[in-house]
Amino acid sequence: MAVKPQVSDALAVQAAHGDLAFWELDPAELKDLDLRGSDLGPPERPGAASRLEGLHQAWWLLMSTPHVGVAVTHKILHHKLPRLAPLLDGRTAPILSRQRVALGCSSNWAVILNDLTRQADQFESLESFQAALAGARRTKPLFRLRIHDTLLWCEAPDNVATHSGSARRSATGAGATGPSHENPVIWLHESRGTAVAVA
Repeated sequence: MAVKPQVSDALAVQAAHGDLAFWELDPAELKDLDLRGSDLGPPERPGAASRLEGLHQAWWLLMSTPHVGVAVTHKILHHKLPRLAPLLDGRTAPILSRQRVALGCSSNWAVILNDLTRQADQFESLESFQAALAGARRTKPLFRLRIHDTLLWCEAPDNVATHSGSARRSATGAGATGPSHENPVIWLHESRGTAVAVA
């Protein structure tokens, strides 16, 4: 990828601001970012003092690269910054866009931040449970941005029936075949009414 050196430089700038967590950001920090698609022209750079300047620049570099797009951009950034870079793709972006209009948020990122702060206790519980599960399985834990993306992805029209059915089966124990199903977390996404098993 031709922009890889520039993206690496931007991420190094971001690293200088420390290990930030997206869900601890002030909503005003996102209002300062131009998160429009690259087809609308270059975004305005955030102020030099912005704690998100490196992330924003890396985002724009990737979004401006032909054939990269929303999903690849956010997957790359989330892989590098799992506590700071949110996840979006072609299935979840439309859901967030509708909520952005309804809530009057400045961007899809702002909708995610609103979800994570408004339901902070629920996401903290899910994150803690998953971290314990990952420790027992010796796998990497998932931070709440990834958990949010999983819940949102299950709401996509093509996925609702499949995943709601899976959640009900996990809740009743139907189809359980091993220790990973002994204590599934069944979480009711209160703002959307979608039951999802995270286990």
